[in-house]
Amino acid sequence: MSDEESVVELCDETTQIRQRNQTATSLRVIHLEDFEAPFTLPSEDREAYLRRFATLFVDESRMREGSTGKIFQAVNAVGERFALKEYEDTSAQRMGHEYEAHRLVSGIKGYPTLYGKARVVGKPALVMEWIEGEDLLHVHARLAIDDEGRVSPLTAARLGRDLFDALARTNVLENTMVHGDLSLRNIMVNALRQSVEEQTQEGSFDLRLIDMGSACFDKASHANSHAQDRSNGDEFTYVVAATPEFAAPELKENSNVRCTPASDVYAAARIICHLLYGNEPSSFVTAHGSGDDIAAVLLREPEVAVAVNHASAGLSPAPSLEQIAPALELTDEPLADLLRCCLDEDPKKRPSASAMRDALDSFCASYASNIGHALRGEDLEPCRAPFINKGLSRFSLQARNTIRIVGKSVSWGLLAAVLVITAIAIQASAASVNWGDVRLEGFAAEILVALLLVPPLAGRALRGKNPRKVSGLVRASAGILIVGSCLMYLMFAGQFDPRAFQQLMESAVFASAIMGWCPLVLDCAFPPISASVRRRYRALPEPAVDEVGESECVRALDEKADDVQGVQEKRDDECD
Repeated sequence: MSDEESVVELCDETTQIRQRNQTATSLRVIHLEDFEAPFTLPSEDREAYLRRFATLFVDESRMREGSTGKIFQAVNAVGERFALKEYEDTSAQRMGHEYEAHRLVSGIKGYPTLYGKARVVGKPALVMEWIEGEDLLHVHARLAIDDEGRVSPLTAARLGRDLFDALARTNVLENTMVHGDLSLRNIMVNALRQSVEEQTQEGSFDLRLIDMGSACFDKASHANSHAQDRSNGDEFTYVVAATPEFAAPELKENSNVRCTPASDVYAAARIICHLLYGNEPSSFVTAHGSGDDIAAVLLREPEVAVAVNHASAGLSPAPSLEQIAPALELTDEPLADLLRCCLDEDPKKRPSASAMRDALDSFCASYASNIGHALRGEDLEPCRAPFINKGLSRFSLQARNTIRIVGKSVSWGLLAAVLVITAIAIQASAASVNWGDVRLEGFAAEILVALLLVPPLAGRALRGKNPRKVSGLVRASAGILIVGSCLMYLMFAGQFDPRAFQQLMESAVFASAIMGWCPLVLDCAFPPISASVRRRYRALPEPAVDEVGESECVRALDEKADDVQGVQEKRDDECD
């Protein structure tokens, strides 16, 4: 062994020893006082159960902040790991409330197991299951597929399905149970058996709802001095410290909070919106509808990319990336419809957690097939959501195309009528106009008709090639407004003969601006799904491919993958 290798090995050993020493010094030995199990124990088992928690070693370096106390990882003498939540002396009543809430849901899938309550150096504490994983706040950043923090719609739907499943499982309880403070920090992804990435690939998440300090439940059946039965066990009053970003509207009205299961449904939907729509959760714009490079987005959601390639294989011509993006956006629309139901201002109009779980499960199961339906111009497979028909309108592809085509036809027809009427009026009245030394009359006055086309053409040029991008619509609207205002000023400053012709031209400028703007709005609101509008793709006996045997989507994904691999190899070379 060379001297350099000996030095490196010595440094590694020194580092490991230092880390072990730091871990040892961060451990705090505690003795639980007045430990009480959450259930009745047989006398022959009680002593062995209490012995498990008599002495715990608390790791000060592994601490989480809760809304009502600090949570540490604790290990007993045989190596079992627990979560020890310590409260301040003034939080004894709060601890009693949270203890009763945890005792109700302990043993139900989606909630941590409760082992008991005790006192640590005179302060109240709870001993619970230690969740080895991350909260959704950190998982969100790892699952994002674009720069705006948006998660794949399919992944967001699966997370929502498993979240609503955890809420629905409390239906087995005799009385209603409400978490009261659902947020990204209070939902853990248990990674003890599978990592977050493995759960994402499998399509199923092991979620745990933690921090039951704001939970609401019926005190008539449970020892809870803080909850009051208000509506046959369906509505309770408690001072809920809900996270404002996810709190239901009824939780913000006054201090006497009306806490219902619908409040949890609203908060859960807000969480899914935060994952699905990223930094702008109220925009309802997914990663597929953001106007970004769809090939780069699909590269980060391989399951969806495979579904797109499979659905595109039987189509001729093979759909382009510009056609795939709106098809995916159309496939995501039912998810937005489901979330809007949960975000209703009226709690009574929101679906139950079990209904949302079933609807999201149906959405996930039909996602791949719905991509094919959207690309072929067919109606999507509906979700199992009977509540979605209560006031929601979800257009089929044919209806979207009809609205867009009819609307644009009417707009262009009215614009043509304005041009024709203006030209006839100029000829019939022998109109003329002066701007100082500049005079237009006779045939030269027809230039005014050509000027009416400037606002629509300016808007079309400023919008860009992608009609779906909201930023393009904003640019086009600003351009039409500026050009229209300039033309309106030009008409106002001119001296027309006859005078009534000036009012006609001002009205024509206004009409041309509006008629040029409406088609741009329709293109953005109802973008075309395919190049051949109003007809379905024809499925061929053999998969449709181009001359080199690859679809455009496959080639684009391969190019993106090569770019990523090239950057990684360059970094590796620099490190070497």
